[in-house]
Amino acid sequence: MSYWQNIIDFFLALKVIDFVALGLFVVIILMRLSYTIFIVARIAFLKEKSGGAGDKEFSLIVPIRNEEDNIRNNLHRLLTQENQGYEVVVVDDYSQDLSLTLLGLSKQKYPNLKFSHLSQETRNSSKQTRNIAVKAATKPWLLMVPVSVSEFSAGWLDVFRKIIKPETNLVAGYSNIEAQKGFLNRIYRVALFLQQLRSFGYIRAGIGYVLHEDNLAFQKQKYFDLNGFAGEMNQEFADMELLANKFIKKKSSAVLFSAQSSIHKRKWVNWDKLLELLVKEEKIRRRLPLWKRIFLFADFISALLILPLFVFLLIFYYQLWIPLSILALILVLLNMFFVYRALKRLNEQKLFLSSLVYELADPYIKLLVKQFSRRPVRRY
Repeated sequence: MSYWQNIIDFFLALKVIDFVALGLFVVIILMRLSYTIFIVARIAFLKEKSGGAGDKEFSLIVPIRNEEDNIRNNLHRLLTQENQGYEVVVVDDYSQDLSLTLLGLSKQKYPNLKFSHLSQETRNSSKQTRNIAVKAATKPWLLMVPVSVSEFSAGWLDVFRKIIKPETNLVAGYSNIEAQKGFLNRIYRVALFLQQLRSFGYIRAGIGYVLHEDNLAFQKQKYFDLNGFAGEMNQEFADMELLANKFIKKKSSAVLFSAQSSIHKRKWVNWDKLLELLVKEEKIRRRLPLWKRIFLFADFISALLILPLFVFLLIFYYQLWIPLSILALILVLLNMFFVYRALKRLNEQKLFLSSLVYELADPYIKLLVKQFSRRPVRRY
């Protein structure tokens, strides 16, 4: 008797509870396939079409605190781009080093630099610095940039300019940290990559949200339309992300996901910083509208259950190992292809294997992170 005839006989002998277990696996497989095709593939095959005249003017918003070394090493690169029609607005959050002195010296050399500072330690100072910077900005578009930025392409700002259409009010660009030796550096980079791969894919699908303000551009008027940080001052885990998530929409938001439009910053990583990155994601997602949280919860649950359910079925329904394995293999191969293509767009192919392993563990990591979600996030 053939294998497939045995399978038919096996199905005929199944009980209702057996069909429930097998049906649940099929549903979860379909959910993961939908996520892979409609979320991940949207970014893997994203076409960054130039939609505007490329004449938009930007204020680069650079909040700092005790960034003496980064000001010496990086600020001049932001101030000497070939592009015209931009300014760099730096606000110092009561630094205790030579940051403010260096800004004063830089101002004499670079006319497109504007800076201010908080004169004393204050509550919610990270939001205060951004509020001061926005009010000081004279250009219609704001672009959030960390002073620790160490890598960006010569045409980085032009890519932002050209993608803006008349209806666009927000552009989310990819950002990460500089590659350095060490396990934690790699894990942090992988986590950042996967966070943005998902959030940008959801933006393209009309269920948008952002998790990071770095390399995030939006119309300055939106800040004032929302009355700034009114009602959000006590939310210490995030800044401009909180405001952007209030007006982000598919038709008026654009995504940039390529090496030319990305930035990397220099950041030393330890376990606390990695935990803070993950806790921040959890807290931001909690503040999204209910209908978005439902989609994200379905994504999370399907990712959480698929591996243990697959193992369970292989053990108790071993007769079906071939069709079960075929379904799982299709899902795995598609996901591998799309993730690799997304990484190739960013010239981050070295993160490929790490990304696949981390993605498998990600839902279980999220379960642990929920236990730390009340922990405050350090900002600098």
